[in-house]
Amino acid sequence: MLELLRKTLLKHQKSRWIKMSATWDEGGMGLTKVVETLVDQVNCNESSKIVDLGSGSGQLSIPLAKRSEIVYAVDISPPMLDQLVQKAKEQGVENIKPVAGSIEEVKFDPSSIDFVVTNYALHHLLDSDKQLIAKTIFSWLKPGGKIIIGDMMFGRGSDSRDREIIKGKLTALIKRGPGGWFRIIKNVFRYSLRFSERPVPIETWVQNLTQAGFENIDYEKIVAEAVIMSANKPS
Repeated sequence: MLELLRKTLLKHQKSRWIKMSATWDEGGMGLTKVVETLVDQVNCNESSKIVDLGSGSGQLSIPLAKRSEIVYAVDISPPMLDQLVQKAKEQGVENIKPVAGSIEEVKFDPSSIDFVVTNYALHHLLDSDKQLIAKTIFSWLKPGGKIIIGDMMFGRGSDSRDREIIKGKLTALIKRGPGGWFRIIKNVFRYSLRFSERPVPIETWVQNLTQAGFENIDYEKIVAEAVIMSANKPS
């Protein structure tokens, strides 16, 4: 049953992101501070091998490729990767390898990667797959390798931070008028039924990484629901 659900959701996600790729860069993905902070935390060098999970059109992949050996840009949408390749070419970046596929299914050799980065992608995964990807990433990383996650991290109102985030989002959308009211209805469906958006609290990610074997787990609250979390595989 779980595998059937996963396949159905992956089919939906692929279709959704292929459609969104046409206008993705026009509106930008926003969250500039999250992207900049995440890139700054990757202390890579010219021999570093990096995996960018949910790369989109290259917000992380391109700047990181400029100071590393290779970046494997993983995305479920081939058109999104086409945009990434074109943008990289325009900037003279040639060391990005696009990998078309889902985060849940992509594979890399054990102990072959120095950094795994991801921004606003893992909250789409089923909760069981969030646990699994933490363990999978641990296996990819070299001893001393690092994972850095930028994502929305909050629950559904069980604590004061959750309630403050939800209140802020509702207030902002209400001020937009009918268009914002429609988005409230749509997001209630997404979050309450966890059909597309499945964020979990900071504590859950800490637990996922701890159980996978990571150490030196640290996190920084950036803006609203956005958090950057990092951890190391023991040397």
